[in-house]
Amino acid sequence: MGDHIVCLNQDESKIAAAFKTALEKIGDPHSGIVFNFYRFEYKGRDDTWYRGEIFPMTDPKSSFDKGSGNRVSIWIRAAADERRMRELVHHLLPLEDNALLKPCFAAYNSMLGKTVVSCMPCTEDFSSWISRQTQVQSDGYLHDEAKRMIWSVVSFSKVLWVNGFVCDGLDDPKNYAMMDTHVKVLPFTIRKKAITDSKMTNRNKVADLLENHLNTKWNDIDVVEFIKCLRDPKLSLDVLLNHPLFLPPERRMALYVILWDVHFSPEHRDRYDAITSHANWTNLVSANDTTLLKILTYDEKNENNNICMYRNTTLQAHKFARDSCSHYFEQLRKSKKEKKRPNISPDMVDRPLKKLLPGLLSKVYALASSQDWKSV
Repeated sequence: MGDHIVCLNQDESKIAAAFKTALEKIGDPHSGIVFNFYRFEYKGRDDTWYRGEIFPMTDPKSSFDKGSGNRVSIWIRAAADERRMRELVHHLLPLEDNALLKPCFAAYNSMLGKTVVSCMPCTEDFSSWISRQTQVQSDGYLHDEAKRMIWSVVSFSKVLWVNGFVCDGLDDPKNYAMMDTHVKVLPFTIRKKAITDSKMTNRNKVADLLENHLNTKWNDIDVVEFIKCLRDPKLSLDVLLNHPLFLPPERRMALYVILWDVHFSPEHRDRYDAITSHANWTNLVSANDTTLLKILTYDEKNENNNICMYRNTTLQAHKFARDSCSHYFEQLRKSKKEKKRPNISPDMVDRPLKKLLPGLLSKVYALASSQDWKSV
């Protein structure tokens, strides 16, 4: 059999006494007991984490080796939570997902009159991480750590659902922690899904977290559009996990090209104009951006043309973005063929497009990913 001994800075005599008491309970000479020792300092606060240590598996014949523990986080819960926490350990420990702060054990501690839960280590409260977030510039991108945070939580919500679980706390920053630069979902609000739950249960919670606590800091249009996608039951999680929000500049530019179709039907065109308004966008191209200005007035029959070749519609805005990106890729291929270094980098094209046509790529991506788009 096995047991858990939780040590609150106890000396070795108290640990030995706990050893002896546990052995006396067995009473069977053919049975034994294996101990896991955990140590932490309790400051009287529940539902918060304490730095702790987990020590190697110990049998009655071995000595307690101080100072060789592995780092863990210790959480204090109500005594009545013990059974549910033990069940969570059983179900969640095998899950293969880096966004979960995995629970290692749960045990009632008679000294505290509380349930003690040991999880993998964490280094920072999520609220502290949120407080450091800053606004994304109109021609800028969400930083990689934030992208990874969103992607990880959305991916984890899928893992939970597939394995028969939902998490009631995905909308609350208190139910997250950080392990260095990686977000971790705390296990305490995870439960088995009920008949009343749907595939949108977890997704709507994540959308609430982003909308109410994070994008108030970032103020990024692509995050706004991603939240809309999260709330749309017609879009699969796989579509969400490949959203333009997560892509680097060159892949975003490729997506402008991939999503363009010269054979759009009248209904396709109507849907384009319905998703967003980019009225007067042709007048907003920066005079300093000579590349985009040249594309705006490019006419293969007239090299000296200075008249805008695009109309102020959403569809034409996409065509302009597609033409700009195609021009970049054409120049890139030419440079590689001539073994020359490209004159411009991908972000020198994508950033001006992001500023000129805010949210366009995300909106078109959602439109083209809807189930009925191809049937129109």
